[in-house]
Amino acid sequence: YDTTKGSHLFQRKLQRAEANNLKIEEMKTKIAEYKKNQFQIDHTKDFINKEIRKLEATRDLSRTWMHFDIDMFFAAIVIKKNPELAEIPI
Repeated sequence: YDTTKGSHLFQRKLQRAEANNLKIEEMKTKIAEYKKNQFQIDHTKDFINKEIRKLEATRDLSRTWMHFDIDMFFAAIVIKKNPELAEIPI
């Protein structure tokens, strides 16, 4: 700590820490404001729940999506063509 105390990097870290502390305090203030206004919270929750119900009503479950991760497939092809690569991480 003492050896890096005066360095540019140390000062930059202090500035970032201070900026983060300010953001945290702003967030705490906003949270306190929202807690004071329980009506706004309840209204927002109701709105979100209505939007979720709308989205769920429009979901199309008739289709199925599949995702294939075939990286190892391509690696196996390369290894088959060049067996010396078998022991090397690809």
